[in-house]
Amino acid sequence: MKFDIMANMRNNKLQNNSSIMESQLEKNKSLIKRLLLTQKQLNSIEKQYNGLFELTNDGIFLISLDQHFLDANYNATKMLGCSKEEIIGMSILSFLAPEEREDAKMKAELLLSKVQLPIYERRFIRKDGTTFVGEINASLVRNEKGEPQYIQSAVRDISEKKKYQEKIKQQRDELDNFSTMVAHDIKGKLQVLSLYLDSMPDSLLCRKAMNEVDEVNDFMDNLLLLAKKGLVLEEITDVNLNKVIGKLVSKLAPLNPKLEFNLQKLPTVKGDENKLFQIFENLLLNTIQHANATKIRIFSKENDEENIITIQDNGKGMTKEEIEEIIQQLNTKTIKHLGFGIITKLVQAHEGNLTIQNNEGKGVRIDLSFPKKNQSPKNLGDG
Repeated sequence: MKFDIMANMRNNKLQNNSSIMESQLEKNKSLIKRLLLTQKQLNSIEKQYNGLFELTNDGIFLISLDQHFLDANYNATKMLGCSKEEIIGMSILSFLAPEEREDAKMKAELLLSKVQLPIYERRFIRKDGTTFVGEINASLVRNEKGEPQYIQSAVRDISEKKKYQEKIKQQRDELDNFSTMVAHDIKGKLQVLSLYLDSMPDSLLCRKAMNEVDEVNDFMDNLLLLAKKGLVLEEITDVNLNKVIGKLVSKLAPLNPKLEFNLQKLPTVKGDENKLFQIFENLLLNTIQHANATKIRIFSKENDEENIITIQDNGKGMTKEEIEEIIQQLNTKTIKHLGFGIITKLVQAHEGNLTIQNNEGKGVRIDLSFPKKNQSPKNLGDG
């Protein structure tokens, strides 16, 4: 009897232990499942990170705290003209222009001292010795304890942007010189005209003439201000030329009621709407006043790179000598054809071109071409 009781106790104990083990086993299975799921999620996150790391348009460099490359994505190695295997372990200073190296060390120290750096520029040297300017966004990566681990730098090649800014600066300087010379010459002639008008007996006609002189003086002052600031283009938007030309025709048609306008569908272009209005207003006004035309046709065509807007009249046209004179005046920047000079500058500010084709006795054709690509500058003074 005693033996049976002890046996039962052992069996109960074994059953209890078995139940405990089974329960623990289930807990372990659940824990393993969670760990596997977590690992799977981590692998997925790592895969996504690696995808972003490689596919981003910028060059991404991971740099040790002592300024050596730990890793780099494809675009980063392409920028430097090296393979990843070549640059890993190399000092970043060996890829920087000599004048940049001390500043690079200083910025690394600032990052370690918890200073957040603004985006800055740096001149790099490629493996083949050529250089490029990079725009850098650098940050310090820390572990969960807040300890510095490495520096991550996103680099964007802005060499083309720099070239474009230099081009814009040259255009601005050219416009400044051109406008200053023109304004000086015209204001001098206006002063002489004012003296003549002052010496004449007072009359309504003289007062009107003086008002016109004052208006032109104001215009020249504005032209000088424009040149000094370089503010040729202001807000760049999508401009519907159908609306611009339609508004102009409504405004200018009463000047010659017998003139017939033939407007065809025109494109939408990138530009400063006010300046585009000024371009077409001056061209149409010149045609209305001087061409002796009965018809003006405005139409467009396009190719892969640009939209071309054509203004064609059936007027008297210009003589060969007049065309050559306009071209010469524009090239030498003298003042006789100031209107065409300003129009040309405004078209060029839109990265466009203006050409004049003449058929003496049968009219003039003016072609204005505007690029289809987006324009980044808002004025000739940027840069």
